[in-house]
Amino acid sequence: MAMLVPAKPSLCLSTLIDSTELSLCPPWRECSFFSSGRDALAAALKTFQLPPGVSIVLPAFICRSVPDRLTKLGFTPYFVDSATDAPHPPLEALNQACYHDEVKGLLLVDFFGFLPKGRLEIAQNARSNGCVVIEDRCHSALTKPLREVADAVIYSLRKSLPCADGGALWLEKCHVVTPTVVSMLPFLRSVPFLLMRELERVVCNLGWPNIYSDLLSDACRAKSNVDVALERGSVPPEVMSVSPSWLLMRQLNHASFLSWAANRRRINYNILREMLDGVAPLFVLPSGETVPQNLPILDPSGELVVYLRERGVGAYRWPGDDLPDQVVCDGSRFPNSLRWNREVVCLPIHQAIEERHIERMALLIEQFSSAGG
Repeated sequence: MAMLVPAKPSLCLSTLIDSTELSLCPPWRECSFFSSGRDALAAALKTFQLPPGVSIVLPAFICRSVPDRLTKLGFTPYFVDSATDAPHPPLEALNQACYHDEVKGLLLVDFFGFLPKGRLEIAQNARSNGCVVIEDRCHSALTKPLREVADAVIYSLRKSLPCADGGALWLEKCHVVTPTVVSMLPFLRSVPFLLMRELERVVCNLGWPNIYSDLLSDACRAKSNVDVALERGSVPPEVMSVSPSWLLMRQLNHASFLSWAANRRRINYNILREMLDGVAPLFVLPSGETVPQNLPILDPSGELVVYLRERGVGAYRWPGDDLPDQVVCDGSRFPNSLRWNREVVCLPIHQAIEERHIERMALLIEQFSSAGG
């Protein structure tokens, strides 16, 4: 195997060295930062002073960490099934859910970086029914809509940029986020992460070992499941805003780098889409505001992810095994969410993906299809 196709972007070392750009660009200069996107969500709910016990509407097609955090904060997740033709819940279903008296919040999710259809109408209807609207932009922090429609937007920058932290919260009104601000993580704290990402880059270029094989992936997943189980059983601490790490700040201070990364993702998306002859992506990429996290396609066989990963491609499912238990155990209420979870395959198109990676993914998918997959 000549190379691996990396699931995550590597570091742009020139950005870390270059000091010509030293100020945060929008929206980051208006954001408060947190250790994770989940902490940013908790801070948003605290800011709006929603009383414990009320319900928060959110998609059933979601990572369980979100409803778990809502439950720990004293809220009740109100799941809405996906549409038959898109992962986003139908506009009518979200509107209907917000009519219930116990519902006081709505979480809009920009799946894989793509904005929900009718998001302005959904947000306006939710507010007219007394709901706070929070938009979850954790999949792609680089997506920048021409108009914000939510009361708050939460981010997880580690999904878009190489960094170990990256939760962020933008508020539509000039609220002041009150948690204590801790000191900025120094450069030395970023060294282990830097070394690990550089090692991953070298491994991907060498093509060995295959870090996406079942053996290594299962070991990493087992550790992750233990961490999740420990977190699910614990009471969340008081949420505190933090200063971004040195590594994250160096990237957010470079508007030209962020623009390049966004454009690179769009270009890679369109090149791979054109090479996937006969395989339609889940979304058509609109121009301008949308920056995709990945290129999602459908695989009714459920076997493509394993096929690609065995051959060194960092494809993956989302949320996969992390779909909420309430959704998994109530398939009659959430058939579409379960189907999307079985069939969606996420192909990497991030800023470190090169044309050779795209050609390999397209070739392997063609071979898979020809073999009857």
